[in-house]
Amino acid sequence: MAGLYVHFPFCAAKCIYCDFYSRVRKDWKPYVEALLQEISVRRNELVKMPGHAGHDVFVPTTLYFGGGTPSLLPTDQLARVAEAAREAFGPPRPSCPAPTDASCPAPTSPSAPT
Repeated sequence: MAGLYVHFPFCAAKCIYCDFYSRVRKDWKPYVEALLQEISVRRNELVKMPGHAGHDVFVPTTLYFGGGTPSLLPTDQLARVAEAAREAFGPPRPSCPAPTDASCPAPTSPSAPT
């Protein structure tokens, strides 16, 4: 079982208990653009990894969004990242719900709406 972790290092506020790398910033647009480029570049490295579960190339079974507070990112931007991962690595096996689905794993902050 292989997963793809996407780090979104932005938060509305830095929680005192949090040890994860995060920044209190609202200028996430350049980060998303760089992230999309990174997915494209890393594809060439990751598809060379040995397969799993009978597949001969790396195909993630889960797309994880972590951070920070990825739920601060507008859903259309989360969808862009998910689509870039899908284009780079193919559809997840088993298929992951769309990033706007509440069952897709994405951390939130105590102050963020659920």
